[in-house]
Amino acid sequence: MHSTSTSYSKLQGMGPRPYRSLVPPPQNRFPKKAAKTSLPRRQMLALHGHALALPSEAGTAVLTAHASGSTLADLFGERLPSQFVCRHEELSNGHVLLQGHAWMLLPPNTHLLLFGTSHMYSISSVLRAALARAGHLQRTEIISRTSQCASSPGDYEFHCCGEPPADVFTAEDFLAGPCDPAARDCEQKCGVLESACINVQGVVVDYLASGSTITTIHNHPQTQRSDNAARLDELLSKLPWNLTHAAFMRPHDDAYFDAQCERSRTGVPPDGTKVGDAVEACGPYADGECPKQSPTYSVLAKHVSRIATVVRPDVAALEAMARQMARTRAAQRAAGRPQRLSVGDGPLGLRCVLDEQIASVECAGQRNTTAWITQALQLYSGVSNGHNVSDAIGSDSHLCNAICSSTDRWCRHHRRIDTGAPCSSTGGFECQEGPGLAAVWLVLRAAGLARSSDLDQWGEGITELV
Repeated sequence: MHSTSTSYSKLQGMGPRPYRSLVPPPQNRFPKKAAKTSLPRRQMLALHGHALALPSEAGTAVLTAHASGSTLADLFGERLPSQFVCRHEELSNGHVLLQGHAWMLLPPNTHLLLFGTSHMYSISSVLRAALARAGHLQRTEIISRTSQCASSPGDYEFHCCGEPPADVFTAEDFLAGPCDPAARDCEQKCGVLESACINVQGVVVDYLASGSTITTIHNHPQTQRSDNAARLDELLSKLPWNLTHAAFMRPHDDAYFDAQCERSRTGVPPDGTKVGDAVEACGPYADGECPKQSPTYSVLAKHVSRIATVVRPDVAALEAMARQMARTRAAQRAAGRPQRLSVGDGPLGLRCVLDEQIASVECAGQRNTTAWITQALQLYSGVSNGHNVSDAIGSDSHLCNAICSSTDRWCRHHRRIDTGAPCSSTGGFECQEGPGLAAVWLVLRAAGLARSSDLDQWGEGITELV
């Protein structure tokens, strides 16, 4: 892994956040609604009990405290795609070391592009959920849906930039709950209960109240195959705004898209030992320059100058790493020593990421521009009681954004809930934020974002996450 600094920072584990029960939502809570174009602007925003700032109509920042209600972790456990939600028999004893969520807000008139594989979809899903809950998300437009085989001219049409989008839904739609499985595009599984939800994969744009946008392109062969670079250039040229920031993860190889096409035709799943993360270039500890070797990177570089590179996580080793870090912290506590972690050494080292590091002689004011997703464990304390922190529903290759456990104690102790339906059709789940949330911060930080409020602190002192 590329190193730009060897400085250190104090980290101190914080107490776990309170959990709230996540009650299963009623089925078919809302049918597919007619397209809406905007939501009333809300000037008062807050996430998880912490004040956020949003420019008002007059351009001044308005602050407010959030009233009671379910936690953001509960929302993640209900509304994020199930492949990013972990359902464990016993609730994890871990917690994210970041306080607050104000860092998720983009500055006004910021236009961010998230490009890559499903790991980028995980990041955009977290941001969409949090910003919708805060009242900051106006609408989400789908410009192009993923077509695994892309065999017709219509598969290459981009529904944007003066043309009606392929689909649009509002924050109200997102927060309302499961959609009608019979409705168009209600084909994805979301949350710990795997409820039907709107499929928002492909090329998607989230419009924010501050005049900002988040464009996500993930697992989209029409723009990510090696022979479709010109189509990506066409799409980015059509956008009616200039991109200001980007986070780039090397897309899957053509062989992966070929295997997905075969799956759509025959139902035969791809062999993970032959295609996908396990065999593709730019592994978990690759140098930050590796993603730039992709032909799609040069296309992106024509349209935005500030690009962070992102490297996928080492999912096979995450839990062992988390346990080792937990043992180190426990030994420090037992010895009465401050809980210090080396954030500049080893495969998890954070270098030129924290303000203290950036101001050091080694970093000379330069911010690191690569996010290794495995580094999220530096911002997460605890382990998952025998479960891997990437052991999500239907997937073992993504960090958990939410870790949920049934509130039915008998079921948790006498029956494994990961072998069938949830314990109770009427019982609830309690959820907490997983290390995937820390990965979101790392990616935004590398891209030059993740600004903080004075509530976002960590360590024994006050080290702002600016």
